[in-house]
Order: sequence, then structure tokens, then C-alpha cells
Amino acid sequence: MPRTPRSLTSLTALAAATFLTAQSSRAEVPESALEAARGNFGGRTPSLIYSTEDLEGWGVVSIYDHPFDFTPPSEPAAAPVWLARFAKAGEGGSAEVTWADSRSCPGLEGVLWSVTRISPPRWEVPGLTRARPKAGVRSIMLSSAPIKVEVWGRGLQGGGQPAEVSVSALGGELGQWATDAAAALSSCWSSQIPTK
Repeated sequence: MPRTPRSLTSLTALAAATFLTAQSSRAEVPESALEAARGNFGGRTPSLIYSTEDLEGWGVVSIYDHPFDFTPPSEPAAAPVWLARFAKAGEGGSAEVTWADSRSCPGLEGVLWSVTRISPPRWEVPGLTRARPKAGVRSIMLSSAPIKVEVWGRGLQGGGQPAEVSVSALGGELGQWATDAAAALSSCWSSQIPTK
């Protein structure tokens, strides 16, 4: 069996230590913030919730269909209005809550649309999935400031039956979506709750 060069072993150990250090120093969303995000607002439950954790702090966004825009069935359907609640805090700080809606922030609808375009992760069961090749050295992609993302929402199964969908990821496509969503909504947040 060939020996791994000492420099490669040292480099791999350094990369793993860097990754674990970044993991342990990332801020964590407190359970109280998640409970508040799951709560009702104006009689509505959130349609989508996502949280992020990184070296800067944490954030939780809850998105509701707007409770003030009910259209009776006899009237033509109005364009949907979405309401978003954003709680964020730096490491060890208290949470600040801000609000936005899709009337004053067109980027909100784009954020919602883009999450429906993310490919779901595939299931992988050890021992049942195809074995990965063992030959060669695989490169390790590491981020110096990984972002952890958790998303919960409603979905449909292949036969049209409703389902709750929940996924958690460290970086990747979901991490990029969360980063893009933060950029798209950065100028939208206000301390005032939108009203009709």
C-alpha cells in the first residue's frame, strides 16, 4: 500500500482543522428565534422559513402570504402579496426584527421563485448507493466562512399530495441561494410592519 506523503497528510489535517474551527465559531440560531419564526402572524402560518448561521451572526426569515389581502371568491384574484419577517443578531447580541412586503420590495417574489428552482438533494443510504471510487486523491472544497442554511416550506409530492419539506446544508446551492436572497432583500427591511 503506497504511503501518503507527509506534506499531503499535514495539508489535509490543516484543512480539516480550519473547517472544524470555522464550524465551531459560527453563530447558532437560538431555539426561541426559531419558535418565533414558526409562529402565526395575523392568523397566518409561514409559507417558507429559512435561517442562516455564519461567522457574523444568525438570521431567520419567515415569509407569509399577506393577511390583509384576502380576495373573496366572487372577485377577480389580485396579485399575491407576500409579507416577510426578518430577525437577526450578531454573535451574542439581541435580535432585531424588521419587515418587508412584496409591494415595496419586488425582490421578495424573486427570492420565493428562486427557492422553488433549487434541485432537491438526493437520498444517499450507506451500503445501498453506488460506492464512490477509491483511487486517487479527491480535492476538498473548504470555505473560510461557511454558511449554514436551513429551509422549511410546503411542497407537493409527485402525485400532487402535500408535503412539508425541510433541508439543511452547509454552503452549496442552498448556501448560494441564501446569500443571493440576503443581497436581493438587503434594502427592503423596515422596522414598520407593512399594512394595507
